[in-house]
Amino acid sequence: MFIKELRAALEIIFDPVRILKRAIELKKYWIPMAIILVVLSAFSFYTAPIQHADQVQYINNNPKIMQRLSPEQIEKMKEYNPSKFIPQLLITIIVTIPLAILFLAVFINWFSQLAEIEISYLTALTIASYTSYIDFLWGSIVKNILAIIKGSYLSVSTSFTLFAPGLTYNSKTYKILSSFDFFNMWSYVLIALGISLLPGGTIKKGAIIAGVIFIMKTIIVIGFSMIF
Repeated sequence: MFIKELRAALEIIFDPVRILKRAIELKKYWIPMAIILVVLSAFSFYTAPIQHADQVQYINNNPKIMQRLSPEQIEKMKEYNPSKFIPQLLITIIVTIPLAILFLAVFINWFSQLAEIEISYLTALTIASYTSYIDFLWGSIVKNILAIIKGSYLSVSTSFTLFAPGLTYNSKTYKILSSFDFFNMWSYVLIALGISLLPGGTIKKGAIIAGVIFIMKTIIVIGFSMIF
């Protein structure tokens, strides 16, 4: 069973219709979540020093944040303590990813019902969970490997920032472009596909629902990035 589910994580890239049909039927939404959490947690032990160094560099180059910190806080921030930093990373992964999938499922369920598609929250959660393989699993694997090779996440991009190499990572344009990540957009294409497989669903309805949710998410992400 476990090997079969691991294969599904790969096969959703090449045969998404079959994988999503099977997923919707079985509704084992927790399996993708578990696989994603295990893989990303394992990576965190290798990438923690890189993430800490990037965090320090980002804060040093962000006057808004620097103004809020005392000299003691800045010095303490620069010290890398794996016994504290790694657990913080693990907690962030374990909390934020399931929450993101759960909230995504809320909007998939809500908008699908408005479009008169037969759906339950568990079905929406299953679609959100399995399509997250693309973004949270494969997208994260690619970015983690590139960051390990390059020694920094700040020089790694899988978004529209690839078309603007001269931008600095704390510029407004960079923050806007980085919100359009290729893996994330790919996952929303599969969300549209998953919705179209439901009773009453069509490709057109799925595309509209996925597009609206993506736009809402992007506006929120850009808004937060401008604040911080």
